[in-house]
Amino acid sequence: MKRFGKSVVSSVLAVSILALPSISFAAGDPEIEKELLKEPANGVSVVVTTPELEQPQNGIAAATAAPYYRGQSKVYAIGGVSSFSDVFTDYTQAQTLSIDRVYVKSKQYINGIYTQSAVDDQKKASHAGIYVAYGARTIGDQEVLGEHKFEQTGYKVTILETTDT
Repeated sequence: MKRFGKSVVSSVLAVSILALPSISFAAGDPEIEKELLKEPANGVSVVVTTPELEQPQNGIAAATAAPYYRGQSKVYAIGGVSSFSDVFTDYTQAQTLSIDRVYVKSKQYINGIYTQSAVDDQKKASHAGIYVAYGARTIGDQEVLGEHKFEQTGYKVTILETTDT
């Protein structure tokens, strides 16, 4: 029995989509928004969001735009799993942005049983990423659970979860 499945990925994606209305798309282009919200190809789980301010600005926009966070997890056909956390200046994901802390933990499951995990914890960085058992042949169904944490002064800590099968 699988511990995680497509329904969990859909649930995580649905939760992240519910959080997206707080994102301010500069262009307001419905085609760009549609592209950002569609389910990723190849079963890769991707969740994106922006953080909440620690203290509301009383309706006044912050002087700088909020960072844009992306968490991603993937199962590899050749064996192994990975999870990555990235920070960008905006939704276009064209330019990275260093923040106080970027953390990711990738847990591998085979046939629903936890097998191993790895962590990457970066300070003053825009990226954290880890591979677990990459290229190691496995017998059975692999799954991955990615735990992503983003910390930046002035914003609430943001935690995302991603999965892939």
